[in-house]
Amino acid sequence: AYIVHEYYDILHGAFPNVHFVDYAGKFGRTQAKASTVPVYWSCRPKDQAPDFLPTCIAEAEYVINLASLKAHTHTGVTLCGKNHFGSLVRWPVQQGYYDMHRGAFSDSTRIYREHVDLMGHAHLGGKTLVYLIDGLYSGKHPIDQAPQRWKSSPFNGNWTSSLLASQDPVAIDSVGFDFLW
Repeated sequence: AYIVHEYYDILHGAFPNVHFVDYAGKFGRTQAKASTVPVYWSCRPKDQAPDFLPTCIAEAEYVINLASLKAHTHTGVTLCGKNHFGSLVRWPVQQGYYDMHRGAFSDSTRIYREHVDLMGHAHLGGKTLVYLIDGLYSGKHPIDQAPQRWKSSPFNGNWTSSLLASQDPVAIDSVGFDFLW
């Protein structure tokens, strides 16, 4: 996905020797390139271009998945599982490819969800050493323009002030969901 200026400027300023890779490759970032490592979709989409992981992920020895504690208009939450929608060398709804939003944004039950294939991929979930959720200053709703203090217990009108860590992606997303619920 894109590394927006608000993050890049701070991170690059503090760590000028770190190599930043994103979809566009502009403004000091390096453009992601596709590897030969395919992504298989269990729903077996027909007449769609195949997906391949970026070389930076395919060649990585390990991955750290860092998500923000926030809600999402259609998928309910944007946590570690949804984070991998940005782990491909294309937009999730890019023409000609499998549309990852169709199942993710559906209100229906008992349908295919792409998160499982992404988290179960040997180079994504298989290489992830730790899953982190940044809940220091969280927004509860996707329309929040800025972090909001939470009225619910145990926050009682204070900031969420929370960092979550796990080696289990389902467990950490479940706890994040419980917070947001």
